[in-house]
Amino acid sequence: MKRRGYYTIEVAGEKITGHFSVNFWALLEEELGLKSLGETFDFMSRGVGMSQIRQVVFCSTRAYDLEEGKPFQFSNVFKCGIALEDFGQEDLLKVMEAFTESKLLGNDVNFGIERGNSEKGESEGK
Repeated sequence: MKRRGYYTIEVAGEKITGHFSVNFWALLEEELGLKSLGETFDFMSRGVGMSQIRQVVFCSTRAYDLEEGKPFQFSNVFKCGIALEDFGQEDLLKVMEAFTESKLLGNDVNFGIERGNSEKGESEGK
């Protein structure tokens, strides 16, 4: 059974795994120096740019590593950016699918991506 909010992609010849969890959001806030949920929502509602992709991948892989007690996949955000040189459209789709599955935030802070109702009677967003 697939776990919600996880992705695994191959970049720079290695498989990386990320998790969009509460730990991801906390790491994102800490990494960017965000002081409130409002600032976090503002960052996530700006749309998808290279800075957002790099931060999202970096923080989600770091969250996964910390949750699983594994060594960090990237020592810093710039090492993550170098690895993302091979990042393609299919990889982006996998990351965004996992991001939308996490359902921690509503559509307005979900890069504007609508969520589908995968479970019967489930409403979109929170």
